[in-house]
Amino acid sequence: MKTSNGFPDIIVLDMNMPRIDGQTCLKTIKKEAYWHHIPVVILSTGNCPIAIKTAYEGGAIKYFVKPFSIDDYRRIIQEILNIK
Repeated sequence: MKTSNGFPDIIVLDMNMPRIDGQTCLKTIKKEAYWHHIPVVILSTGNCPIAIKTAYEGGAIKYFVKPFSIDDYRRIIQEILNIK
């Protein structure tokens, strides 16, 4: 979804993206004045406590480990939609 000003309401990142890793992308988003105000949520297969801590320190507002069941995916999506 986009807000009336054209910005997305929220950004969902994976930590294991092909061209640029999620941590680098998160840093870029948070240092750019144009984007830094947009909440960032991480949805990733990685569940390393250090990576999760680093994501929060980098400005992510929530970190979800990708679930195995469709019901858990629905729960996470609902949580993401309820942010803001």
